[in-house]
Amino acid sequence: MTIRRLLLAAAFAATTSAYPLAACAQNVAAGVSLYNRGDPAAAARIWRPLAEQGDARAQYMLGVLYERGEGVAQDSATALRFYRLASAQGDATAQNNLANFLLHGEGVDKDEAEALRLYRASAEQGNADAQFNLAQLYENGVAVEASLETAADWYEKAANQDHPDAMVGYGLSLAEGWRDEPNPEDAARVWLNATDFGQTDAMVLLGDAYMDGRGVPKDPDGAKEWYARAAAAGNLLAAQYLAGLEAAGR
Repeated sequence: MTIRRLLLAAAFAATTSAYPLAACAQNVAAGVSLYNRGDPAAAARIWRPLAEQGDARAQYMLGVLYERGEGVAQDSATALRFYRLASAQGDATAQNNLANFLLHGEGVDKDEAEALRLYRASAEQGNADAQFNLAQLYENGVAVEASLETAADWYEKAANQDHPDAMVGYGLSLAEGWRDEPNPEDAARVWLNATDFGQTDAMVLLGDAYMDGRGVPKDPDGAKEWYARAAAAGNLLAAQYLAGLEAAGR
């Protein structure tokens, strides 16, 4: 997950640093302030000693800088080292990011079982990205027996935290009835909420709903408007749909 202003709202994890917790939190926050002002190199200089002293939040943030090459030379091995340190202390965001590396075998031996464990640990702490990722594993049967019902549970948890991609999955679970009877009306409402965040797959699904009259009144013109919005935002499937409608004279 990219370090953005979201970090200002993140709870500071417990630290094993020799510094008092309040002092560490203030120093970590000072780094966040520098990062948000566009100076990741200065943020790294603040976070590095804190990370080496055992502050989990600083370890996580420094890991992201090394993963992305912001303010430091890009170095996946160093990013992994800091993610492991923070993850071992129970930092939910670090657990999610470490799981991403392990799931795809990026710079480390692929380990789907450990990725699953870390996603679950992070998700159970309320991390929306991990909840979404865990839902994906259950939906597709990766590292775990496929379960659409369980996938729907995790998509819903993440969607309730305004995770746009999770809203797409949660909407599908409602439309297709993964847990209960299909509910296309609620699915359309969830996808509409996701469009407020610019989620283009939700725009396409809304377009499909209006084209077929599922959960919303049938409205081919309205469907084309949603496809056009998604295509303008770079969604290739929406562009293909529009081209097909134009070719058919619709």
